[in-house]
Amino acid sequence: MNLFRGLAVMVVLAVNLDGLALYAQQEATTPRAITVNDISTFRDLHDPQISPDGQWVAYTMGTVNRDEDKNEERIWMVPAAGGEAIALTAEDVSSSHPRWSPDGRYLAFLSARNEGKTQVWLLNRKGGEAQKLTDTPQDVDDFEWSPESKRILLVLRDAKPEELQEAKRKEKDKEKDGAEKDKKAKTPKPWVVDRLQFKQDTIGYLDRRRTHIYVFDVAAKSLTQVSSGDFDDDEPAWSPDGKRIARNRIRTVLTTQTFGWFLRTTKIEARIRRR
Repeated sequence: MNLFRGLAVMVVLAVNLDGLALYAQQEATTPRAITVNDISTFRDLHDPQISPDGQWVAYTMGTVNRDEDKNEERIWMVPAAGGEAIALTAEDVSSSHPRWSPDGRYLAFLSARNEGKTQVWLLNRKGGEAQKLTDTPQDVDDFEWSPESKRILLVLRDAKPEELQEAKRKEKDKEKDGAEKDKKAKTPKPWVVDRLQFKQDTIGYLDRRRTHIYVFDVAAKSLTQVSSGDFDDDEPAWSPDGKRIARNRIRTVLTTQTFGWFLRTTKIEARIRRR
């Protein structure tokens, strides 16, 4: 009798365990509505860039940091043939816009680190930490490698007066002990609205500063402006021989919100020699 009861209990337990497993499987596969908490778990993969040798693909992965209420981006690399992805940048700072040098030696990207401006950083394919390549008073909006991998086109918006003052202050601080480094930031000046379109998404309040193209020499770390005027220049592209660039020139009539797009080309060598 005891043996029969023992067998009966085991059968009941087995049936119950099978039922629980089936219920759990049904729960896992049952569709449900997306919640706010789910959004923070999404991963946004974009901007894939194939290495010159075709062996690797670098890309940017965006995530949401709920605790700090901000978006973060990190650069990864994965074999083109498939395999495990490798993180190239740290997760505590945002990095984006990865671009391989045409000779395949470097991977450049944009990042704002140590509470500084967004600059071009350089990763050596042989290994090591990323090194800051540019050091401009304002943020770098975009960049493009030259065909010979010795120069980079930078897209920079005209620096604000306070940005230029901050750059001068940093230069002076390098020569001091650091006693006067911790100065309070000045209160920003109020905005004066004198145009129809005075604000834009992802930018904020608009002023009369323009974006222009600069040539950055990687070895000499020298910067030369090659476009100017009351226009916005962006999306630059090198000619195959590296002697000319094409760019998108946008003319905006500030008071009427009128736009005009033009394609312009510039002979780089002549501009650099002239300066």
